Amino acid sequence: MKTVFKNIKNSIAQSGIGFLIMCFVFVLSCSHNANAATIKDMRIGHGTGGFRLVLDADSKFDYKAFLLNEPRRLVVDVYDSQVASSVEKYHDKTGMISRIRVGTLEGGTKRIAMDLQMPVVIKKAFMLAPQSKFGWRFVVDVTVANSRDFNAKVGSRHAFETGDKVSRTPSKNKVVTKNS
Repeated sequence: MKTVFKNIKNSIAQSGIGFLIMCFVFVLSCSHNANAATIKDMRIGHGTGGFRLVLDADSKFDYKAFLLNEPRRLVVDVYDSQVASSVEKYHDKTGMISRIRVGTLEGGTKRIAMDLQMPVVIKKAFMLAPQSKFGWRFVVDVTVANSRDFNAKVGSRHAFETGDKVSRTPSKNKVVTKNS
């Protein structure tokens, strides 16, 4: 009988330790994305000879903005971030963007791809800190260009980027899932 109680006591102690280990692992896995930014919304403002793309987020995030062709696209890769479904559903009233898609690359990077109606070049891309009623904002200033200038700026080697997680070459990453 003594042996049975000893075995029960050891089992409880071991399962308690196992439970604590499972809890610790769970907390670590949840905290991995606890600081992830969420891109909540998108807006586009039409300017003379171009437009300004603004992604509204709840915190700062690392990014890489660049152009791709066939079809012409403005691409924004965001690292350690989530993208709300409203971004993909956004309807551009300026006529510069015909379609927006959001996907997930290997490694969890989110890619926002915007099909362009005409050739453009990226002039600036930067984060704006919260101010007044606005939270964090990622801004891309784009100007209309001719096909030759667009083609000269296509590819990730011409990207506007920030952060230490952008040493990857996006063109080598394949899209593994599609967000709805």
